[in-house]
Amino acid sequence: MIYRCFLVRSYLKAEISRYDGRLAGREIRTLWTMLAHQDGGMLNVADLSRNLDLDARTINRYLGLLEDLLLIRILKPWFKNVGKRLVKSPKVYIRDSGIVDELPGISGL
Repeated sequence: MIYRCFLVRSYLKAEISRYDGRLAGREIRTLWTMLAHQDGGMLNVADLSRNLDLDARTINRYLGLLEDLLLIRILKPWFKNVGKRLVKSPKVYIRDSGIVDELPGISGL
């Protein structure tokens, strides 16, 4: 558990600031926590931007950063429904299951 907490802090302070110094670590931590709560669920950027009070372009940039750092995986649908009204949304996964438990503050068994 201490290792996972250290990993989350080191990514937020060292890796993300090394990537771009202008990024807000607190906003990325909150976004990462929200993604951990909906791990394996549909990704809705509009809901995330509304809840974080950020622009959708900023959320997409943060998602791209987390995906480039191999912290999350966005799984896009493998086909398009051209003739149907059903819209397939991408799903989001946190790559490390330990971080999924650590970010929302869920205690292990």
